[in-house]
Amino acid sequence: MNREILVTILMISGWFHNLYAVETALANSTTREKIDGTQTVTNAVVYSSFELDRDPFWPVGFEPGDPLKPRIAPIAEPEPIAKPVPWPELRVLGFIHSEKSRMALLQDIGLVQTGDIVSRRVGDLYFEWKITRITGDVVRYERIGYRNLDTSE
Repeated sequence: MNREILVTILMISGWFHNLYAVETALANSTTREKIDGTQTVTNAVVYSSFELDRDPFWPVGFEPGDPLKPRIAPIAEPEPIAKPVPWPELRVLGFIHSEKSRMALLQDIGLVQTGDIVSRRVGDLYFEWKITRITGDVVRYERIGYRNLDTSE
């Protein structure tokens, strides 16, 4: 009966990890019989190196991992944010109208007509346009694309 009281006290007080140690100590302890027939237990409080498989205060599913391993995830290099590239303006300096065709004079490019693909270098970028239509005093075009010139070679 004393063993049941001791186990109950340990469970109530939260010392679950000592329960195994006390039970082991009770099982391995020496008992002495008194003259009146009762038994006494000696060396009842013996601590062992028993470790729990799981701490009762850990959240469900938590695994502690290696204590020597750092728990901080490595920081990845941030990807550079691509800034929108401002397209240069195509400046029209004048027009040439003939019976068969219309042409426009563009600054830094020269004479162009419908269907031409024109290009212009600004800094390290190379821009391309396609002239879609020339009417009256208006030049219509589509942006084809741009690319970075490799100046390292």
